[in-house]
Amino acid sequence: MKQAVRRCSVRRKAFMCTASVTQEGDIFQAKGTHTHAADPSVRKKVELKRNVS
Repeated sequence: MKQAVRRCSVRRKAFMCTASVTQEGDIFQAKGTHTHAADPSVRKKVELKRNVS
């Protein structure tokens, strides 16, 4: 079965978050933890990006 890996989008030159999720079929497995504070505006950014596309 094919495996997909999703990584945290906070990946800058000076700072890279190591959190990721591996998906194999219907099974999801967290790998690593976020190394930064949550961004409270991220939901709005995703909604705006989706509406523009």
